Amino acid sequence: MKLSIYLITCYGCLALCGCNICEWVDSEPLPYAVEDIWRVSYDVVNRRYDVAKASQEKRELETDWRQQMSLQYLEGYRQKVSLKIEPYQAVEDIRDLKKPLDINEVKPTGPQYLVKICVQRDQNRNVDNPAAPSEAMWTPMGNDVDEAMLLLQFIYARLALKTPAETQEQERPKPKITEPEDPFALPE
Repeated sequence: MKLSIYLITCYGCLALCGCNICEWVDSEPLPYAVEDIWRVSYDVVNRRYDVAKASQEKRELETDWRQQMSLQYLEGYRQKVSLKIEPYQAVEDIRDLKKPLDINEVKPTGPQYLVKICVQRDQNRNVDNPAAPSEAMWTPMGNDVDEAMLLLQFIYARLALKTPAETQEQERPKPKITEPEDPFALPE
């Protein structure tokens, strides 16, 4: 009986304190070199946020809070980005087996990676002075999936300028240099 009351109290405290759990937004499998994905992801996030911690070996990145203060109550917010790059393991989905075979679909043969982004969002609930960052009362508001999707779109756009690592030799055949026929040559 005491254990159940204790557990209910603990769960209630966790619910009231507003624990922020990351909702990761995954990219499509990317067939680029992991160094290129890391460099592009770091550049994209660094343009919009101040990077606090980054580890290329662990392929993880975390930013400081970016604050957007407002004179209006409940319009001020802050955001923090967490990013990680993980290897992609293809899993055959039973639902995909019923689809017809797409002849034009090119499946990459090399390693692929996923970029996972979580954007935490807090709201300023200070009634008296909502424009002062030092007096802000931050309340967790969950995750900003739209901002995470926007960052992923920027990463896709920057990576699209590069050629995927394993398709460089396959899709770019070496041009054959042939001499044009001379229309004025005499037959031999």
